[in-house]
Amino acid sequence: MKDFSYKEAILMAAIQHGFITTNGIKLLKDHQSYLRKRTSYLTKKGFLADRKITHKNDKKTYSIKYKAITKSGIEYAKKHWSDKYSWLKYLPNPLPDFYIITTKNIESLYRQLLSTTASILFKQVGFDTVFMRGEDNREGVSYKQLIYNAKEQDKIVNGIAKTPSTKDITSNYIHSNDIYSFFHAKEGEQQQLTFTQQIGFLVDRSNSYIIYSAKKNGIRISYTMLDRVRVKFRNYLKENNIPFKTTVLGSGFILADTPMVWKKTALLNINNKNKKKTGLFLQNLYCFPVIRDIVYIVDKILYYGDDFINVVIDILLSLDDNFQRDRGLKYKDIPVIIGLDMDIVKLQSVYKEIQNGKEFVMVCIPWQEEYYKMIFPDNVIYYHMGDYLLEPV
Repeated sequence: MKDFSYKEAILMAAIQHGFITTNGIKLLKDHQSYLRKRTSYLTKKGFLADRKITHKNDKKTYSIKYKAITKSGIEYAKKHWSDKYSWLKYLPNPLPDFYIITTKNIESLYRQLLSTTASILFKQVGFDTVFMRGEDNREGVSYKQLIYNAKEQDKIVNGIAKTPSTKDITSNYIHSNDIYSFFHAKEGEQQQLTFTQQIGFLVDRSNSYIIYSAKKNGIRISYTMLDRVRVKFRNYLKENNIPFKTTVLGSGFILADTPMVWKKTALLNINNKNKKKTGLFLQNLYCFPVIRDIVYIVDKILYYGDDFINVVIDILLSLDDNFQRDRGLKYKDIPVIIGLDMDIVKLQSVYKEIQNGKEFVMVCIPWQEEYYKMIFPDNVIYYHMGDYLLEPV
């Protein structure tokens, strides 16, 4: 049963997009060694195919490996999971030859691969990905169009299709490439915004978030670009009849490829002397490494929203009498930082004091301590809190 569930998780994640990255696979299940073995098995059976692209930008070279879905992989999924994923039934039989992604624009392709990793993360916590209609701009069949058609046919047959005027997206992830394509189709050469930093967006009834990916040398957020993106994203929501709050993209997530990339990204944004404080532009900027453990904490952040920190404080007060409210939260009279959300805005606000020797207690999940030790000196005391304590009530 375990073997079958792992195969299902890997193949269905790949089928949704046509491919899956190594980082995306890591986010699917808890037992990482078993997950790697199942991925290797599916590749050897010909259900997945190894692929790699290299992207050069500003004299820097970035490579990313991924697994592409094959015809055999789709047929295997149709055979075993069509009852669970009914749209699989509406894929053509036999499957035509298809192309998954085109290398016409390497930068766009590279960003799409990174965005797929984010899509998989947020799928784990209840955010479905919005898939736009694909474009057949070369000979052959677009895989994106193939999947889009199957899902639309499934909606029609099951009576759940919606017209554009009644679209009601409540909890979804949207690829930045799709928003770019949407405006490019409307504005053509007048479209100036290329979404070079951001890879996607989360939107629900109460909040919207901008999603970034950090690779190799880290990423420093461009707030000039953020303002421009907000305008475009607001227009996208309006034109697609998607409900949203007055504040658009008030917070964001950064997904860092490795621990060292996390460190570089955290320090680049904490020490961003060329800009005003991050908090003036974003209420929260959560920066996480791409590991399976982040699924649980991201789930709680999105579940509790603005109440997340208060929920954590209430739990701490109920667990340990050494925590007290006294002009903020203190532990044995030492100021406390709630570090479970790895929020750059919060870290920026205390970083200088910590560097100057002020003592703080950092409340975090055990695996987060090694990350904070990369950017903070020894005057930070660590208090471990299990993420299981944050289960929704």
